[in-house]
Amino acid sequence: MAARFTAGEGRALGRLFQPLLQFFKSPKGLAGAEREIASGERVVTPQDVPLAEIRPRGVEKLPEATDMTEEQAALMRAAHARIAAIHEGAAGRPFTTDEVHEIVKNINPTGGTRNCLECSLAVRENLLRERGAVVAGPTNVWVGRNPGPLGPVTRPLSVESRIMEGAPGISHVVSDVRANPGTYGILRQDIRTMPWNSHVYNVADLNGEVHFLDGQDGSLTKYTAEAYPDMPGFIIYDYYPAT
Repeated sequence: MAARFTAGEGRALGRLFQPLLQFFKSPKGLAGAEREIASGERVVTPQDVPLAEIRPRGVEKLPEATDMTEEQAALMRAAHARIAAIHEGAAGRPFTTDEVHEIVKNINPTGGTRNCLECSLAVRENLLRERGAVVAGPTNVWVGRNPGPLGPVTRPLSVESRIMEGAPGISHVVSDVRANPGTYGILRQDIRTMPWNSHVYNVADLNGEVHFLDGQDGSLTKYTAEAYPDMPGFIIYDYYPAT
């Protein structure tokens, strides 16, 4: 027969176990570096981030950058190998549009749905080709008007960062890219830019044509004014030099 407790006994047991529950719910329940990071006692460094060597620079500034399962790590290593093979095959020449699309399709092997910022950074670094192949991990970034780590991570290498309130927006970005062949950028739109939700993605000149690259869902889409009309909303555009 199951034990039964009076209301008073139940409250007493609750008080008894509360410190133990708080221990496991708090950073004190973690060990060493994990506890220090969770409690804010120590800043996360690249050395704390799993697979930082194949992820974008600055990933340690993103929320939950240190969280990863063994299965996710295996998926990332496999995707990195596929992208590395594309880099090797294109050594000494520009990527073809098809090669860029294959890279974009392998950017997000863990299938994250809140890691669009890390995905856009990974796309940018693959286009830059300074570090070779790069993939995104399962970070979790809320993207809105004040996106936390977006600025510190994306801006340092940007030629120009523009904040555009209201229409027109996308067409100005496209004009920049068309005027400077080989350039690319990172775009952020907040939830007021309907019909799209808040999102971060890339724009690039690929062999003379403007494309939007979405590392999170693996898509590469050629720009047309019909498909990408100017709409009111809040857009931040980080503009990078030719690759």
